[in-house]
Amino acid sequence: MYRSTYLAAILAAVVCLSTVTKPAGAQARWMPRDGKQAVTLEFLQPSVESVNSGFPSAAIFLSGRFEVSPNFALVADLPYARHKSSFLGTDINGYVITVEESGSTIGDPYLGFEAAPTSLPIFMELGVRIPLVDGDQDLAQATGAYADVARWEAFYHKVISVQSAFNVGEVTPSNIEYRLRLSPVIAIPTESSLDPELFGVYSLQIGYHGKFARIGTGITGRVLITEDFGNLGQRSLNQLELHADVGSWAVRPGFDLHLPLDSWAEVIPVVVGASVSWSR
Repeated sequence: MYRSTYLAAILAAVVCLSTVTKPAGAQARWMPRDGKQAVTLEFLQPSVESVNSGFPSAAIFLSGRFEVSPNFALVADLPYARHKSSFLGTDINGYVITVEESGSTIGDPYLGFEAAPTSLPIFMELGVRIPLVDGDQDLAQATGAYADVARWEAFYHKVISVQSAFNVGEVTPSNIEYRLRLSPVIAIPTESSLDPELFGVYSLQIGYHGKFARIGTGITGRVLITEDFGNLGQRSLNQLELHADVGSWAVRPGFDLHLPLDSWAEVIPVVVGASVSWSR
């Protein structure tokens, strides 16, 4: 049998995932923050070059934020990925047939907290991802990673990732919302033959935050710090993000679009998604 170019790219990504960890944000970056409690469900489906994807072949993220006090909140994220595709192969007689591939896996859940030590529009984060990914479901694992370059670590096998972050953000009186997030991430393999890695992750978002609608854009990137090959540009990945959600009620449907900005775009030109957020 022979596989499509997509499956070759998938397996190449899995090899990368098995040797170099990729850090990312821990939660939905567009989660509502104007209430004491919030839950966001995201569905992100990557469009992969040279693939005949079935539905759903995507990643799902369930994120929550629960305020304990005005200056402290608990946060969590549960990822899940499913892969479904078809490609041309040959049977034992050499005839061309269509072969179906499918699989699914839970991702590495994130647990952490946020703390806002002052009255300024800043807050800190600290959290950890627990390795639960099924390493035998490599296609689902890669599909989950393809869905969001900012959260590859959610589908890394046998790695504990610890991250802290510094955030500056607010909604101004003119309804302009902005957020800058800077985060070091330490990825610690559970297998002693691999070394820990340190990454720098950033996210910048800006948009309109009204009573009925929120519309924004952002850019997210990361750089591998503990290696010395190439320059910083060659050791980084970036993506442009667009987000919109509507409604003046507690439950708000939304739309997401991710556009890779570098060589990753040759494999994943676009990721489209839908979300539902609840807050109060």
